[in-house]
Amino acid sequence: MSTHGWHFLQGADVTQKAFDEELGRRLAEHRKSLALSQDFLGTMLRRDQTYVSKIEKGKRTLSVYELARWAKALNLTASDVTELVSQGESDVE
Repeated sequence: MSTHGWHFLQGADVTQKAFDEELGRRLAEHRKSLALSQDFLGTMLRRDQTYVSKIEKGKRTLSVYELARWAKALNLTASDVTELVSQGESDVE
């Protein structure tokens, strides 16, 4: 299995917190590019705005199931999600 785009995860210094923060930041950027509010996205996910905020700030970890729900709500494919995570991977330390 290729780890292209995910090699930053192999470092001992990468924490779940750093990963969550980076993923949340990128999901927030994508949400904003679609001109969606946190409140509207929360409604789409059947969650409240504070849930969306916590994910986007990296204060909560998304399960694979939750990430799939976010992807569907944001009209992202699995490869789009991979791209979100792998963009600027050197930013995550």
